[in-house]
Amino acid sequence: MGRELVLSNFIWILAAAIICMVTVGLTLMCMGRLAWHRSVTAQQFQRPAATPSPKTPFRSMLGAPVAALRFVQDDVDVLAQLEAAHATPYVPNSTSQSTSLPEAFQRAMRTPAFDSLAGRTDPEGLFEAAAWAMACLQGEMPDAVIRCSDGRLRDPRYAEGMMARAAGAGQPGAILELAMRYPTQWNTISLDSGVMLEDAIYMLARHGDMRALDQLRQWCTAGNHCRDPLLTRNVLMLLMLRVPGDRYRPEDGERDIEGSADDQQRAATRVAEIRLIR
Repeated sequence: MGRELVLSNFIWILAAAIICMVTVGLTLMCMGRLAWHRSVTAQQFQRPAATPSPKTPFRSMLGAPVAALRFVQDDVDVLAQLEAAHATPYVPNSTSQSTSLPEAFQRAMRTPAFDSLAGRTDPEGLFEAAAWAMACLQGEMPDAVIRCSDGRLRDPRYAEGMMARAAGAGQPGAILELAMRYPTQWNTISLDSGVMLEDAIYMLARHGDMRALDQLRQWCTAGNHCRDPLLTRNVLMLLMLRVPGDRYRPEDGERDIEGSADDQQRAATRVAEIRLIR
């Protein structure tokens, strides 16, 4: 009888201990879930409020570093190419022209139907149509069921073709977007106009487009693939200083001009021979 009483007490103590352990475990789990919930809730409240403007489905390539930028052929005489005649028409930068693919997409969203946009043949209209088509291909177009119902918008060749047509028509943003998308193929990509992409880039640079001049300068800096790279970089820097605006100041040019005093004088003499078209 005494043994049975001891055994019974032991069983009750063991059961009580197990119940306590389970209770503690459940309490800790609940506390952990509560802390996680509070953390997620706090993060949700910290997110910026959504804006009514449509989401931009892709990031512009403009402004990306040109660390690996190079043409198929080496030893390109950039300055001679800059001064040569160019077939690509010049479209001045203005408020009516998108400077990047995201901006073209935002403008395109003002058009209710793609047919209205696809019927445009002006450089900006072609660029906006390309932005619309690329958004559909990437599957991030708002109201895609309606906006991407046109069969042309499911063909990657259509989007690329519209971009090439816009660049061939001289749209600056389209030219630079293509240049950054295909940094090794400037002299192999044929635009809708029948000329190569490099012709359009040099055309922009000749007209004092800061981004085109800077892109050529970065290319000469990254791999020394242009002929006489030190002279070319210095001349391009001096040409950039001629462009109206406040991006570069005279003191910037003095800092970025490379080489000895003779190198700098050589660049000053060469840049005096180049006439940017305004």
